[in-house]
Amino acid sequence: MQDILLHPTYFGTLTQMALCVQYPEAIVWEIHDNYQKQTFRNRCYIATNQGSLLLSIPIQHSQGARQRTKEVLSESSEKWNELHWKSIVTAYRSSPFFEFYEDDLYPFFEHGQVELLEHCKKSISFILKVLQLPNELRTTSSYEVSPNENTIDLRELVNAKSKSKIALTPYPQVFDTVCGFVEGVSPLDLLFNVGPKETRSYLEQIDLSVLF
Repeated sequence: MQDILLHPTYFGTLTQMALCVQYPEAIVWEIHDNYQKQTFRNRCYIATNQGSLLLSIPIQHSQGARQRTKEVLSESSEKWNELHWKSIVTAYRSSPFFEFYEDDLYPFFEHGQVELLEHCKKSISFILKVLQLPNELRTTSSYEVSPNENTIDLRELVNAKSKSKIALTPYPQVFDTVCGFVEGVSPLDLLFNVGPKETRSYLEQIDLSVLF
C-alpha cells in the first residue's frame, strides 16, 4: 500500500478518520506546510439544535506573507476554548456516550493559547486511541509540493470550502428529529452518538474509492 498524505486538522474529519481506520499503516501527516485560511486546520463543526455550528480557533497572524503551520499560535485574547467547550457540552450532554469522554476531552479546552499543529495532532491521536488504532502519528520530514509515486497526496481534504465527495449514511444524532441528519461534522459527533465500537464499524464501511 502506498503512503497516504494528510494534513492534521482539529479533531480530524470523518473522511480522514475513515482513511485511518481502513489504512492505518499508510497514513502520513504533513507538518512542514505553510498555514492557509479556510481549512480544517483550525476549525470543525458540531451538530446542535440549530443545525451545524462552526467551532473555529482564532490564530495569531504573523507580519510576513507566509507562516509555517507548526509556528502558528492561537489568539489568547479570545475565549475560544471556553466557547468551544460550552458549545460541545450543550450539544452533546444528552448523547449516549459523551459522559465517557468528558473528563479526557476537557484538557483540550483548558488553555486559551495553544500551538495549533500540536493541538491538532493531539486531538487526532485522542480519536485514534479511542478507536484502538495506532495513535503515534507518522509525520513528514520535509515539505514536497509533488510527493513521489509511492505517496497518495490527499492533503486537499483539509480544504473546508470544498464539498466532500464521500457519501455518508445517516446515523443517530441528538437533534435529528429537529434538524434531520447534519453532515460535515466532527468525528466527535459520531463518537458521542454511537460509541467507539459502532464508530469504527461505521468508518470501516465508508466507500473511499472516489479518493483514489
